[in-house]
Amino acid sequence: MEQFLGAIGRPVHIVNLDPANESTPYTSSITLTDLISVGDVMEELGLGPNGAMLYCMEYLEANIEWLETRLDALEHNYVVFDLPGQVELTTNHPSLKRIIEHLCRRQDWRFVAVHLTDATHITDPSRYISLVLLALRAMLMLELPHVNVLSKFDQLDDAQQEQLAFNIDYYTEVQDLSYLQPELEAAAPRFGALSRAIGELIEDFGLVSFETLAVEDKASMLNLLGVLDRAVGYALVVALLLVALGVSAQDDSASVQDDGATELLMQSIIPADASDACKSLLLQIDQDEMFRACTEPLIQAAGLYANASQDTDVNSTRSALQSTLDDVCISNGGCERSLVRQYVSSFWDSCSDELESGNSEVKDLYDYIYMFVPFRDAVCSQDNGQYCVLGLVPQNLQAIKQLQASRGMYMNLATSSSSTNTSSSSVLVEQAFLFLGQASNETVMCSNCAQEVLSSYVAFEMSTPYALGLDRSEVLGKQSEIVSHAQDLCGEKFIAQVGSRAGSRVYTEAALRAGAAALRPSILLFVAVALAAAFV
Repeated sequence: MEQFLGAIGRPVHIVNLDPANESTPYTSSITLTDLISVGDVMEELGLGPNGAMLYCMEYLEANIEWLETRLDALEHNYVVFDLPGQVELTTNHPSLKRIIEHLCRRQDWRFVAVHLTDATHITDPSRYISLVLLALRAMLMLELPHVNVLSKFDQLDDAQQEQLAFNIDYYTEVQDLSYLQPELEAAAPRFGALSRAIGELIEDFGLVSFETLAVEDKASMLNLLGVLDRAVGYALVVALLLVALGVSAQDDSASVQDDGATELLMQSIIPADASDACKSLLLQIDQDEMFRACTEPLIQAAGLYANASQDTDVNSTRSALQSTLDDVCISNGGCERSLVRQYVSSFWDSCSDELESGNSEVKDLYDYIYMFVPFRDAVCSQDNGQYCVLGLVPQNLQAIKQLQASRGMYMNLATSSSSTNTSSSSVLVEQAFLFLGQASNETVMCSNCAQEVLSSYVAFEMSTPYALGLDRSEVLGKQSEIVSHAQDLCGEKFIAQVGSRAGSRVYTEAALRAGAAALRPSILLFVAVALAAAFV
């Protein structure tokens, strides 16, 4: 993985947290054996290999500052943690979970757990059920965005695949496990009732699915990387949408060294089940240099705001933020709003089937494009000559902490090209509205800056209606809840002022709440033209 990420121009650090593995085929930036090793523990304490492994993880937990100090020194913030393969660490023993929770809480790390298992296990029904059960237990134990992977898939030869009772999709999507029951009972009749109960338990949770991986196959690696990026949110903040896939926003000097990898990465982000017309549009957007001028400033804004929202000492970074915001906002970022509107309209023309059918990946991409202009306007909004983003972050710190705490619950984001098994949108509502929400107090919610942020979205929604209506958007559909909260705290006059700021003299509370929600696709073009003439 280190070599592969380097080939596509993404700086990465590898952290080896396996205390039994001192010789690795990769270069480690941090190695746990520098602190403690299984061999030393076995020799000094007389423990067996399993007990020594657990002792090492408990020792790391007790000396977490050792790891924190070394992580702080890393230059890049895309890090791969290589963990021991001992299943107890992810299914029963609490130390690893507490270490991850500590890093999430103290250093604002965002993790995605990758559970690797040998693909050849699917050839035996009992082993397959066992690995699915282990994956489920790890998901429930770690409570992280989680991707299960059938590795060494290239070692599953044609003869083995022909012996499978069902096609590969059955095993990757974990479909009706009762179909395996005859083989399970034939192999072990005494445990028929137990195997049925385990299968029903797994299906009741409905959480497990698998990606496949063949490390020698570039397309397979890129597909898995795309899944991991979406799960951890890397694609949103670092390489927002398609147009920045060739460059790491974490390092402006980094560029893709393998054009073939770039093309395949593009294909891995574009939904595999999208129509040819929809795929063609997404590729066109990626290749549009003018559209790149719209996205690059937004990437900068998203990155700087994400960093600011995680920094409790915002004043220390105010000067740097001010300078970056000036670069992004004063020149308008070189972005033609008409171009964004053109692509929003073209998206409906080319991807209407996907949008109407509720294809989650296509809807996420549509949301990304649609939010370019209003999100930039929100980030660049000012009050008395000061950027609102510089004030909203410290004012919203308590709300942000509550949000982070609430996100500690388990979320399954292990999506695949063959399944839409996801329980959370790729875009956070709170990020889109600069952390305005139900947890915002009266001081924050009733401020001029809150009006500026809300009106940024309202103005764009009025001039460029959202296909199928705002209520169909996982992100923008929550706008009405924010507005209701604002009205409860600030009154109807506040709502009217938001409408006024959005440029509408006849704007009402109902229009603000609904936005374009009631507009049908057949009249979107007419309404867009009429409203654009009136308000733009």
